[in-house]
Amino acid sequence: MSLGKQKDSFLYLLLLILLIAAPGIYFRILNEEWNTMLLNVLCTFCLFLLPIYIFKNHVQKYAWLLLPVFLLGTINIACIYFYKMPINDGIIIVAINTNKDEFMELAAGFILPFLLMATAYLSLYFFCRQKVPKQIATKQATILSSASLIIILFLPIFDNADYGYFQKLRARFYTTFPTSFLYSVGVVYKQYQVMHAAADERAKFTFNAKQTINIKGEQVYILVVGESDRRDHWNLFGYKRNTTPRINNQQNIIAFNNIHTDGYLTEFAVPILLTGVAPENFMDHIKQKSIISAFKEAGFSTYWVSNQTDFGHISIHAAEADEQFHFLADGNNIKNINDDIELLQPIKEILSRKDSKKLIIVKLQGSHYDYSKRYPIGYDIFKPSNKTIKTAANDYTQKEVIINTYDNTVLYTDYVLDSMIQILQSRNTTSALLYVSDHGEDLFDDARNLSQHAAPIPSRYIAPVPMFIWYSSHLKKQSPATIDWLIKNREKKGSSTNVFFTLNQLSGIHFSGLDSSQSFASSRYTEKPRFILGGDFKIFSSDSLQ
Repeated sequence: MSLGKQKDSFLYLLLLILLIAAPGIYFRILNEEWNTMLLNVLCTFCLFLLPIYIFKNHVQKYAWLLLPVFLLGTINIACIYFYKMPINDGIIIVAINTNKDEFMELAAGFILPFLLMATAYLSLYFFCRQKVPKQIATKQATILSSASLIIILFLPIFDNADYGYFQKLRARFYTTFPTSFLYSVGVVYKQYQVMHAAADERAKFTFNAKQTINIKGEQVYILVVGESDRRDHWNLFGYKRNTTPRINNQQNIIAFNNIHTDGYLTEFAVPILLTGVAPENFMDHIKQKSIISAFKEAGFSTYWVSNQTDFGHISIHAAEADEQFHFLADGNNIKNINDDIELLQPIKEILSRKDSKKLIIVKLQGSHYDYSKRYPIGYDIFKPSNKTIKTAANDYTQKEVIINTYDNTVLYTDYVLDSMIQILQSRNTTSALLYVSDHGEDLFDDARNLSQHAAPIPSRYIAPVPMFIWYSSHLKKQSPATIDWLIKNREKKGSSTNVFFTLNQLSGIHFSGLDSSQSFASSRYTEKPRFILGGDFKIFSSDSLQ
């Protein structure tokens, strides 16, 4: 091969590497992260030119070895284009916790565009792969590999981050595809390994909890965990649309007006509210049990009723319940995902049992995407909606349609919660229902046009969540001071961490580790700085989110 042709064919190898870097370039341009973009591009080129010396006589084979990177790259492109973020640990966690039906809901409207993009991307790969040289001269390969290593070692010097050299070097690979993917997989794998390794420690954990008040007759406490509900889309909290007409008309409702979630994903938020651990100490939850076990120790029968796929961090606490009811349809079921109202059937069955003290944890589908499948046609009030107009989840040009559909899910959740309250009211016993959403939702609120809730740096629309407590007249008579303090504290800042402490104290359960300064039911309640656990286990001040 002539020197000119060899140079031309080598350019195709560089073009292959540029194709690998291209999605990351697009993402950094979107976010105006110019320095990061430049450093990541250099890192990508150096990363893939570093082995050239080893493959100097088999460059085309080396190009074949890049095929898995390109296959994974198609998914990375899809994540960036449709969800405005590259593959990260949050997306991997969502994938682990998603079944076939949920996947098809999320992918609706994306399949054809994805196939077209993947076909174009892979076609470019195969075209360039055929053009790369069969071999590269030893001297040239030595220079390329040596220069790549030197540049990699010098990259941290040009990083403006406020940490040390080796941390900057690691961070460069953590944010550069495809090593960023390997890092994210490692983060998730390590989480699950640590979680399973702590099983014995968790099994031996005890609160030594006791119910210190003597209540005659039946006691029922229901903790309902919503999904993707935003406080500012609830009329109960001032939203312009009447999305909560039934709860608005209920008596004995205490609405907490300043609650933030502590986790941007369900798998983070739910363990925090069940165990009361702070988001900055999230992994401590794997070493201890949850509010379920505290109630069990106090003599309660405990139940887990869920309309979601409960894996990973959530499953270890769901397993503490005496009995579990899971209603999410599997891939072999004719039905898709069950309506949340169907959860009332097991709740009624549980309440018909003879045990007099019951704790029921309920997990709703709530406002999880696909919004149009979260409610029946009778609740399609705000129109036009996705019941009649199909849109992609990230189609910000159809913002009005998507928000109408979202608001209909809140309207339906209002019906479901009101129905649960009516069941408790009909029993005329000591009872309470605490509702809180796991996290909020992005709804194309600003120029970023974010949707759903998987962005690793949570937006300010993810943090605020609705929370309220309904209490029976019997509970008010039994614990008037407790109800009074709930009312007095309802305007104060709090977070989902407070749920654990509040519900324990509301039911009269006490143990040595119960911090009353974190309970809305206490005269000692104290406001604290609020944080949220984001992607890559990073902690953000939830009051400072953009």
